[in-house]
Amino acid sequence: MSVWLELYQRPAAGSNIVPRTLSLCKFGASLVGFPTICHGGTIMTMMDEALGFAMIANDAAAAGLEIDEYNHMKGETQRKANEQGLPL
Repeated sequence: MSVWLELYQRPAAGSNIVPRTLSLCKFGASLVGFPTICHGGTIMTMMDEALGFAMIANDAAAAGLEIDEYNHMKGETQRKANEQGLPL
């Protein structure tokens, strides 16, 4: 895959629900099953990633954070749990 970009629309004022996400990707020749047709497993993997991104965008909005702030917070929580030997 040569390009992958994920975008989201900010929630409306007074809301914490992300109304729309958009995932753009460009598949290379190494991911084709037949000439000019992308492998179905690759497409399903991208759909799974897009749904995961939508979930994270909504979780971040509900917490009142931007996605990068939310990911940093979650990463710190996981790091501390690992240091203490706690399950996530």
